[in-house]
Amino acid sequence: MAKLDANLILKQIADGNFFPVYWIYGPETYKIRELTDRLKRAVSANGAGAGLFGGPSQFNGNENHAGTIIDEAQSMSLGGGVKFLVVRDADHLKNAEDIRVLFGEAKPLSELNCVCVFISQGLDQRKKFTKELVSNAAVIQCEEVREEERENWTSYLAKQMGVSLDNESLTQLATLDPWSLELIENEIKKYSLNPDIAVLGLGDGSAGAENVYLEALFERNAARGLGFARSVSSDPAVHLPLLGLLSWNARHLALVIAESTSGSRTVKINPYVAQKLSRWKSKWSLEDAVELQHALHDIDFATKQTPKLALGLWSELMTRFSL
Repeated sequence: MAKLDANLILKQIADGNFFPVYWIYGPETYKIRELTDRLKRAVSANGAGAGLFGGPSQFNGNENHAGTIIDEAQSMSLGGGVKFLVVRDADHLKNAEDIRVLFGEAKPLSELNCVCVFISQGLDQRKKFTKELVSNAAVIQCEEVREEERENWTSYLAKQMGVSLDNESLTQLATLDPWSLELIENEIKKYSLNPDIAVLGLGDGSAGAENVYLEALFERNAARGLGFARSVSSDPAVHLPLLGLLSWNARHLALVIAESTSGSRTVKINPYVAQKLSRWKSKWSLEDAVELQHALHDIDFATKQTPKLALGLWSELMTRFSL
């Protein structure tokens, strides 16, 4: 048996035929996740009940011996039905060649006790066991999407999530670097929460990005702010002044919260700023506002004194203080 195409596997699923062993590998984690989910749903729909009283269904190859997987796969399910086991990092599974006892041809679920899905990053073609695996199990490679197919895949993901993207957005998303289906899925998710072109990580839209980021941070709205983290973090001329502005607002927010608690009034600021701070304070405790000041100090130090990536720092800040 040669390596199989995912579409052939889906057709077999539709026909009600399943291999006892699937080995899925490659760099496209989105494809791996989707195919595994499709298999799981199909097995559950046709052989429900196996997971109710059985043993574990998720394993990690770094922590388990093949014997453990075999024992679980061959044991009877007290709940009835067909077991569905997933083994991640399968290329690190100890004595992986022992799983040959589970090999077999595609059959109706009624003739199977268990369906096992082994997931690995790669497949060592030099090993003798690999040839045996390819010949006796369903081996599926989830390759990176070719450049000429990126736009179609982007359109497909958007449609799956019920998001409408114009042609320009599709084209620009297809040219992002680095590129993966998982990354594009995340970009479209952000866009679905805030339909703004700048959210798509397209590199432009930095004009006013610092203001949107500031508002989103104090509104504790990560869904909106994360899309602008790339813009503000990529240019020191933007994020260094923004750090000062954020620190000023955080300090005065803490003072306004403290005032409202004590009943005193000592902070003198213009009415526009006072209105914003008053709107924000309902979403912050004094402890959180003080913690934000410390976090901003840490970012200032990390930006100037350590090699940490700016995008990670600014994204973490937004998510850390989201509600």
